[in-house]
Amino acid sequence: WRNKEANAMQSMCWYSSYLDTKDRKYLDLSVDYNHDDCLALSHLNKWLLSLKEKEVPVGEFINISELKILQ
Repeated sequence: WRNKEANAMQSMCWYSSYLDTKDRKYLDLSVDYNHDDCLALSHLNKWLLSLKEKEVPVGEFINISELKILQ
């Protein structure tokens, strides 16, 4: 995430502040956090699908260094 102090609760507070003040900076902070959150979810999804393609056994421990991790 671009803003190291951002988290889901903070994003909701920023959005609430935007609704109260109509100050665009709060909306931008919330949108940026949510955009970054969606990107992270997309990377996680791609990584999990790559595990499926490698037919990694379910329920078994694997050495993470052997897997290609998306960057």
